Amino acid sequence: MLRKVFADYNLYITGVCSGRNKEFVLGLGADRVADYTKGPIEISLKQGDEDEAGMDDVVFDIVGGQSSYKSGKAVLRKGGSFISCVGPEAWIGDEILSTTAKISWVGRVLWYSGILNKIPGSHPMYYMVAPSELGKATYNMAFENKVIPHVD
Repeated sequence: MLRKVFADYNLYITGVCSGRNKEFVLGLGADRVADYTKGPIEISLKQGDEDEAGMDDVVFDIVGGQSSYKSGKAVLRKGGSFISCVGPEAWIGDEILSTTAKISWVGRVLWYSGILNKIPGSHPMYYMVAPSELGKATYNMAFENKVIPHVD
């Protein structure tokens, strides 16, 4: 799906999945795969291709949490960007959140974006982005049904 969204950028995409889903993820457009079941992804990538380890420009995270950020940071080149669509909480989409949990999650994201973003140094930077801010082409692609996710 990301291959369609970022087709104009000529990117080299690394997919992270279990080994049993390797062919599926390659079929979605990934150029290489890191198997998270074999330990932290930075170790899997270093074992797979020494020349490309630590050379990623962008990590796009859909899991969240500190371990995901730590692994993502380890594979980034200096000055690279770590983008998380879920934020500091790992696997947030796996359960229905109570009202209290929703308020707590939004509070943490606002805290991180309002306070931690102002502290210099190497740490996650958090921003809230509305779908229309993703770019007109991406927004239109999604609403014209040109991005079709696989649902199992």
